[in-house]
Amino acid sequence: MGKGKKKPVAAGPQLDDDDALLEAAIAKADNERAEQETLADIQRAETEALADIKRAEAEALAKVESWMERSTTPPSLSIKELVERMNVMPTFAIMNDTDSGKRFVPMKFDEDDGEADVARAVCAFFTDPSEAKRSLGVAQQMCPDLNLVLGVMPFGNAFSLTVGWADAKGDKPFTIRGSPTLAKDMRAHLKSQLANEGLPSYWQIPVILCEQLYTDTVLPVFLTHAGLAATWTAAGKPGPPPTAITIIDLRLLVRTMLAPYTKTGMDWRHVRFVGSEVGSRVVQRGLDELDAAGGIGSGREAAVREKADPEMHPPPLLADPPQNAPTPPPPMVSVQ
Repeated sequence: MGKGKKKPVAAGPQLDDDDALLEAAIAKADNERAEQETLADIQRAETEALADIKRAEAEALAKVESWMERSTTPPSLSIKELVERMNVMPTFAIMNDTDSGKRFVPMKFDEDDGEADVARAVCAFFTDPSEAKRSLGVAQQMCPDLNLVLGVMPFGNAFSLTVGWADAKGDKPFTIRGSPTLAKDMRAHLKSQLANEGLPSYWQIPVILCEQLYTDTVLPVFLTHAGLAATWTAAGKPGPPPTAITIIDLRLLVRTMLAPYTKTGMDWRHVRFVGSEVGSRVVQRGLDELDAAGGIGSGREAAVREKADPEMHPPPLLADPPQNAPTPPPPMVSVQ
């Protein structure tokens, strides 16, 4: 061979080394990617676990807050409870006493619409026994062939008939006549409020609220100024009752009474209705006479019952209407 020439080197082993290095690099990259994916999976799992923990904590806190709210927030007054509280007062209705039972007698009251020719016939419940007696006398003169008497129905049952919480046979609407004097003085204001709320405004049930007589356990609602004055004196308040009082139609007040405490801030479970003392005495006197006659079953109670007989079987309440979002009434009428 010539001097200075090198022998060729075989390429096989060098290529094998390069392949090994490439494969090692790829394997290392795969391992690093797998490690990164594993780390990402771990981090994702930790994030999801932390989110689950926070969600569970939030749900637990919400349950605790809900329980605390339920334990501290008074429940809403139900229709049944409200009717029971109203039933401490009597109302009087003109009825025709027949062999088949007593039937409500429709009457017309001119002031209901302001014009005699448009006054409508209604079956009225009177809260004032004097007005009931006068109306009975007029009806007896106009219908001498009927056996007209005064029936007594608890105020809550009467109110249920007027607003559709209960039902009774008849083609005439039921109304409740509040204090004649108070209704006359407040008619224009109450009619405007009722009309704005889409309620029948041709009749009104004005009631009086006096904030100075509110306590933690009693929220009185008065049907007359006399009831307010008597309670004011009985409570030991100095001087005469305040002239700054609130007067509203009972139908509007009921909306607030049935609303949740969170909307009104008042626990209406403490409401107490104060009606006519005269009306209560009329009923009690009739019951005393019934007891003196020997009680029910003595054979004499029928004659006495004309004076004190409630509707012996008042219509049951219908299913409570939805109360999940009752509409509060407009601002009450304040009388100075």
